[in-house]
Amino acid sequence: MDGRGLAGEPAPAAGPEPRPESRRDAPLPRRRDDGRARDRRSEILLAALEVFGELGYRGATLAAVAERAGLTQQGLLHHFPGKESLLVAMLGLRERLDTLRMLAEGAAAPRLEHIEQLAEYNATRPGVVQTFTVLAAESVTDGHPARDYFVERYARLRTLGADALRAELGGDLPGGVAPEEAAALLLAVQDGAQLQWLLDPGAVDLPALVRAFTRLLR
Repeated sequence: MDGRGLAGEPAPAAGPEPRPESRRDAPLPRRRDDGRARDRRSEILLAALEVFGELGYRGATLAAVAERAGLTQQGLLHHFPGKESLLVAMLGLRERLDTLRMLAEGAAAPRLEHIEQLAEYNATRPGVVQTFTVLAAESVTDGHPARDYFVERYARLRTLGADALRAELGGDLPGGVAPEEAAALLLAVQDGAQLQWLLDPGAVDLPALVRAFTRLLR
């Protein structure tokens, strides 16, 4: 052969063999890191619910939460940089778990039947109720990081509750009680009934007590 191709054209010079497609050029596999991170954060928050419910905020440690979640403390800090950030995220988790999220967020006007349903739901999750009962009580102390959360939450629920009671029952409630007063009393009954139920669940029927109070309001 004289170096020419079949049609008399010069044959192309021999070049380097094509390399296999490099990793940089290959399509990237679907990443699942974000999903795994969300799952891990959820596991940490559920562990924190348990630990804070048992020890309170001041008694709980990041090491205890990490151990309950099956992590090292450094692994926990990768997701939450400190105990206060963990507390804030955990308080937000309760809002998402709450079947009456609309009550907390004001998305729709609640009714007394929704309050009754919430009591029934809470009776199925004593761990969550215990955690937030402990944190609400602790938050009255000076410098507690959850204080602002509970002050704002109770104020919001009193306003929403008063509006809902006025819309459902009118402004003239039994005994001349104002809707604003009834809303505050309803929150007090919920919290007090939950505390008694946590202490003696065999003797206290949480949903029944809440239903009894709503009957009084009607």
